[in-house]
Amino acid sequence: MLTAEDARSWTGRTAQDPYGAALGTIAGALHDAETGAPEWLVLVPGGPGSDSCSGSGSGEEGVLVPARGALPTGRRVRVVTPAETVRDAPRVRVGEDIDVAAKRTAAAHFGLVLDRDTSGTGELRDPGAAHPQTVAEPAGAPPPAGVPERRAEVVQALRAAHAMEQASLKLLAAMRWRLHDEELVHDVAFHHKATNRHAERVRERLDELDAARLRPLDWGAKLGAYAQAQLGRLRRRPDPADLRAAHAFERGELAAYERLAQLARAAGDARTAALARANAEDELAMAMTIEQSRLWRSGVTEPRPEAPRT
Repeated sequence: MLTAEDARSWTGRTAQDPYGAALGTIAGALHDAETGAPEWLVLVPGGPGSDSCSGSGSGEEGVLVPARGALPTGRRVRVVTPAETVRDAPRVRVGEDIDVAAKRTAAAHFGLVLDRDTSGTGELRDPGAAHPQTVAEPAGAPPPAGVPERRAEVVQALRAAHAMEQASLKLLAAMRWRLHDEELVHDVAFHHKATNRHAERVRERLDELDAARLRPLDWGAKLGAYAQAQLGRLRRRPDPADLRAAHAFERGELAAYERLAQLARAAGDARTAALARANAEDELAMAMTIEQSRLWRSGVTEPRPEAPRT
């Protein structure tokens, strides 16, 4: 979850959309009046060090962008909103807060709603997540009611997700040691931390459902990832091969969490569905980060022929 400290540390950094388009410089963040959670980033024109950025003090006009799902990538921060939506977004004076009416207008622009059950001023939510029947259950809630066979499918998918995250940790650790692009190493290290959080969320949900992890499945996944990582050391050019493998793995994780969310909704398990959506957002962000990296854009998607042996 994004913290107030995270949002403060991003001030002065360039924000970009999921496809790499620069949106402006982060001049600050707006927080929910009751929960204190950062909800909006305020962007001003220009980049770090530019004239238009140097005046980003109180009173300058900036554009609002939802902070939810934003992730640092190297020296930039990637938000989930595409550039065309940001262009016509509501504006605010830097250093000034917004009232509930303005917040509701801004939320509507981005296809969001205000959930007044969690905050008197309204917490930003996707429309489906704000419906009473789909809001996540509190921690420690009993296993969801529903068809037992579907609940069993959810548990099996959670176990597979935990094993998948164990493999991901091994592969990401290997990439950190072999990559030479400092910005990409930073992104991989950040996603490694996110992957630890993913595994922890899955473990906690399995505990809440009174279901144990399948340790042999975890061990098998880690062993397979270790073998793949060791094979990478034998390649002549490990960086591109590692990046292609990581991209494929991230896309596989995204598909797995989308399937878990579908199974959870069918079983009436809103908490697991919310967990799957949150983890899927991180996997999608990492896949996009790889696609925007200098190494990927240099053509690593096309396998390069080996040099002829003499």
